[in-house]
Amino acid sequence: MSAIAHSIDSSTDDSDVTQISTNARVDYILRFSKHAVLVVDQEAKHYSLVGSQYLAALPESQNAAFVSISSKLNNIQIRCRIVEQLFGNSLFDPEQSLAVTLINLAQQDNDKISIVVEHAHLLSLQVMHELCQLAEIAKKANYEISVLMLGTYGAGSIPADNTVLFDKKLSILSAQSGQLIAINSKIFKAPSSFFNFTFGKKILLSIFVFSCLLASTLVALYQRDVLSFSALTDKTSQTTQASNALVTSTDILDNSESVESMALDQGEANISVNNIASTDEVYASLLGELLPNEQDLQMGLKITTGPASPIDIVNAIAMYGDNADGITKQAETLQAKPNNQSSNQILTEESEMDGSMVNTEKSNHGIAYYQQNPSGYVVQYAGIRQQEVVAEFARDHSKLEYHQYQRLLGDSPLFVLTSEIFATRAQAEMKITSLSSKMLKREPWVKPVSMIISEINALQGSQ
Repeated sequence: MSAIAHSIDSSTDDSDVTQISTNARVDYILRFSKHAVLVVDQEAKHYSLVGSQYLAALPESQNAAFVSISSKLNNIQIRCRIVEQLFGNSLFDPEQSLAVTLINLAQQDNDKISIVVEHAHLLSLQVMHELCQLAEIAKKANYEISVLMLGTYGAGSIPADNTVLFDKKLSILSAQSGQLIAINSKIFKAPSSFFNFTFGKKILLSIFVFSCLLASTLVALYQRDVLSFSALTDKTSQTTQASNALVTSTDILDNSESVESMALDQGEANISVNNIASTDEVYASLLGELLPNEQDLQMGLKITTGPASPIDIVNAIAMYGDNADGITKQAETLQAKPNNQSSNQILTEESEMDGSMVNTEKSNHGIAYYQQNPSGYVVQYAGIRQQEVVAEFARDHSKLEYHQYQRLLGDSPLFVLTSEIFATRAQAEMKITSLSSKMLKREPWVKPVSMIISEINALQGSQ
């Protein structure tokens, strides 16, 4: 069919194209190919004229169906109209594909069939594909079934968007020139604007947003580093000035005083002037005992402390170096107390947990208990995945006697807690009425022992 005529790609102007009878081209394709034919034009009068001429040329003995599609018709209604016009007294399934229905009915009559569908741009993808399948299967099975569809360029957009389904099954013709139109022609593509986010545009937008975020992050990190270095320089200059002031004030003091008294006096002076902590206050803050003395309280002085300078910390270590080991031991003692309490609490909880586990094991008679009474009934209390939760169940319901077995739920084991075995279902239901309200919230239910044995066997078989 590639040699029948050249394809029209994008131009809708047929003035420079050799005029060929559209109906002659339609007859040639339907007779010598396996394709269905789609005739398109922008105006309805042009493609409707092709359909009228095609139907007028058919012999009177040929079985034909003409369906004008409306937007109000669904797929089932379209199938019914086509089949009822061709085989009025035949039973068929309206939800079945047209290809299957018409091939089966054509086997009985063996008549020539022509189907003309007008306004094909209102067809769904499903029905259009069924009509193309019908034409292809009929030619392969030597049935003379022809399918002609008429519509606007919108009808061509359906196969253009689904080329895999319609490749080598559909021929598209221009209603005015009769020329073949490629299935991927540009006239079937909807006009796209820049704001239509195609897949490529989405990728470019994602790359742009990611680049902006990366650039903003790098700028923020750079500014943070610059600010950190500038703050470090200011702190260094302040420390240097404080050290120089300390040395200057120390030289002014009386030389007869000791080094310790000089450091202490200078520290106290700094508290009132620069709000710098003294060596005594640094040592007291390490012990957690920084309190104002009675003399300051009597004088009404307000003690305000600020961050200690490096020289104050050095003096504090030098003055109280002999007590450094005592400070360390005292801090370790204070930290060890809560740890010991938490350890004792953990041991207590573990002992309580072990006790509950023992109670659970005492309450569990194992699978042998159920296997000895296969015809009875039990009340299932709970199904629990973790053994720790079973222990909590035992603590919450300490007065409740229960039995336990394991089964598979999915790919993991499940602990199932039940009552004792009852001979009848009525007795098991009476047991439910005697349970506490807390247990009734778990919604216990009656379960036959035979089901339990099946679950136990399934668990043993998977191991």
